[in-house]
Amino acid sequence: MSTDRIPEILVILEPRKLIGQSLYAAFTATNVFSNVYISSDFSETIEPPVLFLVAVHSYLQASQTLQLLQSMQPDATIVVLDEQFRIGGGLLVHDAIVHGYWTLHDSVQEITSGLIRAIRRAPSISPSANDYLRHSRRKGVQIAQNLSEHPFYKLSRRERQMFLLIASGKKTDACAAEMSIAKKTAYNLREKLMKKFNVKSATDLVWKVIEIGLVPR
Repeated sequence: MSTDRIPEILVILEPRKLIGQSLYAAFTATNVFSNVYISSDFSETIEPPVLFLVAVHSYLQASQTLQLLQSMQPDATIVVLDEQFRIGGGLLVHDAIVHGYWTLHDSVQEITSGLIRAIRRAPSISPSANDYLRHSRRKGVQIAQNLSEHPFYKLSRRERQMFLLIASGKKTDACAAEMSIAKKTAYNLREKLMKKFNVKSATDLVWKVIEIGLVPR
């Protein structure tokens, strides 16, 4: 790649050893970053400027990791690396939780260019997202024309909280206790979610959670 070396330290967070080693070798070979490190977790503060490439396997797992990362490194650039494009992963970018979103289906050159754009706070999202949407429409699947139109992005704060609690496996009564709301309110929220996602049962709603990519299959 012809770009000049940038001062950011690249830290790759990937718990799977073989994939982590492959990513380390690939990004070191680009000769773009001042230093490249690989880690299975995150437990120490690194002097900025630092760029994190975080491997994720579900929206819930990613949210927990990213919250910890942001609290410890508030000035860092954070980019997500997903196994494949999922609506739940796109949500991380849509909500400005991270600065970029890429997948293992993208080339090292594409991801590296995306990392540089993320550092500059320019749009940085995998073309796999557009490919996914085009492919799904060809198959006749009823989905949004773009990520921002997906129903999950249009939920209220309380509806999204309820949706995520359902994703974690909690029953409606437990959701009510967790949210400190009346059971009747929780059941009403569940009914609203079922209507918005055009499903007829709580079980179907759980499958919708899996389909979006909030939890692993």
